[in-house]
Amino acid sequence: MAKIQAIWKGRAQRKKYLKIRARIIQVQAKVRKFLAKRRVQKRRWAVAVIRGFIQGFIARNETPSDANKRFLQFVRFQYLLRLSKQLPKSVLEKDKWPERCPKSCEDAHSTLRLLHLRWLVRCYFKNLSPERKKMFELKVLAEKIFDGKKNGYTQTITVWFKTNRLSNEQNTVFKANFENGIKPPNENLIYVCPVVKYDRHGYKPRERILALTDSALYLLDAKDAKTKHRLNFKQLVRVRITKMKDGLVLVNIPEELKKDKGDLILSCDFVFEALTYLIDISKNPELLAIEDTSSITHRMIDGKEGIIEVTTNGGATGIMKGKNGHLIVVSQ
Repeated sequence: MAKIQAIWKGRAQRKKYLKIRARIIQVQAKVRKFLAKRRVQKRRWAVAVIRGFIQGFIARNETPSDANKRFLQFVRFQYLLRLSKQLPKSVLEKDKWPERCPKSCEDAHSTLRLLHLRWLVRCYFKNLSPERKKMFELKVLAEKIFDGKKNGYTQTITVWFKTNRLSNEQNTVFKANFENGIKPPNENLIYVCPVVKYDRHGYKPRERILALTDSALYLLDAKDAKTKHRLNFKQLVRVRITKMKDGLVLVNIPEELKKDKGDLILSCDFVFEALTYLIDISKNPELLAIEDTSSITHRMIDGKEGIIEVTTNGGATGIMKGKNGHLIVVSQ
């Protein structure tokens, strides 16, 4: 009896097992069918992408269309990704900008370069001190005034401007006599440098100090810093220089100033610097005239006219009185 029951129970359990197994096989078949369909769809999608990528590569230099649209998007994305890792870190590294780029990114390449350079300059400029910012503003002003108009300007571009060009000995006398005595307390000293003044009768050279305050131009004796001339900026008629590489500065003075008989003839080694300060303080760029001529006339004592000859034919450069009585400027 027990053996019969065991056989019956075994057959009953086997039937249940076979039913469950059949159902599991059906589920597995459907799952495999679903996964196979999904793999087919992915492969079809991958084939379409690769085919489109190849077609886009072939038509990469043509007008944007459906054939190369996705490829160009991928190229631009990869270009921006590479560029983000190669950007210059400071304005001094501007030459490190990548030179090569895809043809479809040429316009963006030049635009991004300009924008990034401006951003670097802005970051650099924001971190500058007020004094340094003022120097940059003066350099920009000097470029507007002299670039392409006077020889020798390009050699001064890398040289920073200074507010005081006097030697230690001159500076001691200048501070003791001018700043602490002659200069009015309501005027602020802006710039000072040594110059050579040529007498308006005989052209004898004399050492002088040029001082610029926020109100006037001073010409001082180099020995004791006593005032030789004081000209309010409103009294200046014209400041004339030559186009050549020399330091000649001719300051035209109004005839009604009887105490200043004739124009001032100066020679300045820092002509670009001094005149930039002069224009910046006076706020009158029309005050400066750059003469492109071989001779310049000036007013001398008693209303007489003198002639300054500018030449490049000669030995050493400099300013001297010629045998004809004219002031000769030998320049480069």
